[in-house]
Amino acid sequence: MANILLRAQEGVSSWDFSGADMKLFLNHRLNRNRLAFTLIDTVIGMGVLGIAIVSLFACFTFGFNVVKISREDLQATHILQEKMETIRLYNWAQINSPNDIPATFKAPFGTNAPNFFQGIVVIANANFDDKPVYDSEIRKVSVTVSWTNNFLRRARTASTFVSKHGLLNYTLK
Repeated sequence: MANILLRAQEGVSSWDFSGADMKLFLNHRLNRNRLAFTLIDTVIGMGVLGIAIVSLFACFTFGFNVVKISREDLQATHILQEKMETIRLYNWAQINSPNDIPATFKAPFGTNAPNFFQGIVVIANANFDDKPVYDSEIRKVSVTVSWTNNFLRRARTASTFVSKHGLLNYTLK
């Protein structure tokens, strides 16, 4: 190899190399070509990079959907809690009156969204199989909130008991 470079520097125009010089020159050229990327390497690398980018965007989309569902669940829980706190303020006569507590309600889905949370309030006799004495003096109140998210129907329910004389006046018999 050194001979080839020296001849080129000296201006020798004849290319009468010996076999050993030519072999070194070709080996050096082949080794240099092995350091570069081929078209197949580049295409495979771009494919792997493309799959990684698509996967990253899929993860972002999934994460945003999870945040959206969590936000809606939290808002539904707040609506349930608000309705339960309102029911706590009613007296026994209002609990038993069908006109005092509305059976259905709507709550806004967000600040300016066209959708609504829809709710149902069910007041029924509490059936205790082992203590039928209390069946007429205790009511079970269930509140259900439902909404639609990405064409899926979702719902949350909360239940509580309301007694005629409050909790402190009842003893187990």
